[in-house]
Amino acid sequence: MAIQKLNEKHLAMTVGCFGALMHAIWAGVVFAGMGQSWLNMVFGLHFLSTAVTITTFGYMEAAKLIILGFIGGAVFGWLFAKIWNWTAAEKWAK
Repeated sequence: MAIQKLNEKHLAMTVGCFGALMHAIWAGVVFAGMGQSWLNMVFGLHFLSTAVTITTFGYMEAAKLIILGFIGGAVFGWLFAKIWNWTAAEKWAK
């Protein structure tokens, strides 16, 4: 099976949208007032105990969270595709 070249823009958009979606879901959980109980459950599943408190929901903070989630995901997706294509380039030449 041949190694396929990745499209950097497509992977950047895909991972960026996924990152934005995950952060939008988290913002919705905080907006619904369930953030603290969810965080306590997740930390408990990982055998962690910390003094983290979820603050009140803010629309501007949620918007920044979603935008930065998209940007971070897009950068990660683009870099991953670039590294993948660079490391696999010699295999395509054969």
